[in-house]
Amino acid sequence: KQAKQQRHPTMSMQSAIKTGRPRNQAKSTHSRSYPRGVGIDFRKLAGLTLMSYIDHHGVPTRNEAPPSELAVAVARHFESMEVDEEQVIGGFLSRLSAGQELGEARVASVARAAGPGVPPGAPGGVPAAGGIA
Repeated sequence: KQAKQQRHPTMSMQSAIKTGRPRNQAKSTHSRSYPRGVGIDFRKLAGLTLMSYIDHHGVPTRNEAPPSELAVAVARHFESMEVDEEQVIGGFLSRLSAGQELGEARVASVARAAGPGVPPGAPGGVPAAGGIA
């Protein structure tokens, strides 16, 4: 018994060093520290933007939570999401392709609206290749 009692304070000290709190102190159910593994700093977003994310994804938060706490909740939710990279990249590429098709259709539409004789790149004309009119 004495050997166990002598080791227990050491274990408690090691626990306090690792976690930053005494062993007998329970971990708070709500942490306000920003997660280290998230590469995006949600603390830079406006409170309304954070609330939009929270509402859209159903992230639980306190009603009176300040923006800093909302940012932590959003970051933790974002960190916990599982993503199928192949599906995301495939969706991105298909939207990119659709956007290029829309862009080409828009250029053709602007050219028709500008009428004949308006050179590409001229004000009111079709954008020059790679440029903006």
